[in-house]
Amino acid sequence: MKEPTGGERGQHPAQKRSFLRDNGLGLAFGIGFLLTLVGQAVAGHAEFNSQLVDEAWPVWTSAVM
Repeated sequence: MKEPTGGERGQHPAQKRSFLRDNGLGLAFGIGFLLTLVGQAVAGHAEFNSQLVDEAWPVWTSAVM
């Protein structure tokens, strides 16, 4: 009888790896990238509003009117 290997569908439970274990590094870098992107967007919006206040322009808000 042939024993299943790691690449076959009928894997033995001890040979299965979890999705998080196999892709943990990529997921960590992806989440870090998204958090950095959101942080830059928030900081950029605050800086832009600060410049508008300094030049006496009306402040932009992200709320829909």
